[in-house]
Amino acid sequence: MIFLSFAIGDKVRILKTTKDKAQQKMIRQMVVNATLKDTINRELETKVEERTREVYHKSLIIESKNQALEEVNTLLQKQAEEISRMNALLAQDNEELQENVEKVTRDRVMNTEVDFEEFSKIYPDKEACYNFLAELKWSNGYQCRRCSNDHYFNGHILNSRRCSKCGYEESVTTYTIFHGTRIPINKAFYMIFLIYSSKGKISSHKLSEILSIRQSTCWTFGARIKKVMEDRKKTLKKTGKNGWSQLVIE
Repeated sequence: MIFLSFAIGDKVRILKTTKDKAQQKMIRQMVVNATLKDTINRELETKVEERTREVYHKSLIIESKNQALEEVNTLLQKQAEEISRMNALLAQDNEELQENVEKVTRDRVMNTEVDFEEFSKIYPDKEACYNFLAELKWSNGYQCRRCSNDHYFNGHILNSRRCSKCGYEESVTTYTIFHGTRIPINKAFYMIFLIYSSKGKISSHKLSEILSIRQSTCWTFGARIKKVMEDRKKTLKKTGKNGWSQLVIE
């Protein structure tokens, strides 16, 4: 029994020693784990702080760049508005300049002897001639020659006017010196100008040479122009440089 007691006591001591060693090992491991955990946490905190500072710094840079970009956009918008304003002024100046050039050209043409090419800069084609003729013919307003109505619609041919009441359509050349003539309208314009500016002294042969039109045609139309000049001699003395246009409307 004594030996058995000693054996059991030794066994208990061994178990206790083993248990104590295991506990100490566990404690040491727990200390190591806690130390490792603290180290990892500190490293993570450091990295989080660094990342936070980096993000904050980048946010400041982005904010600064956004502000600079906004300032640039504002400046560009102001410049665009200024350019738009300048373009509008330039367009207005160009329009006024074009009008002045046309006026100067017209005045020069009416005061000097010019060739057909120069004259054609003012009345280059049928449309330009018809526009001028329409303004001249209906300068005091439209009135139907059949029913005296003063309202109209655009007619079927260039610059013609159709009465809104009776439907009568009047072409732009009707009741003008150009009615019935087959001479191109811009050449007919120039012929009137030449005859008026020469006071009727230019010959039909010269007109034929200048306008490349048959002499007989120039003589016929020229005679019509000269007759109107003679009939309106007193009126034409007061008209000045634009007197030739007073020969147009019958």
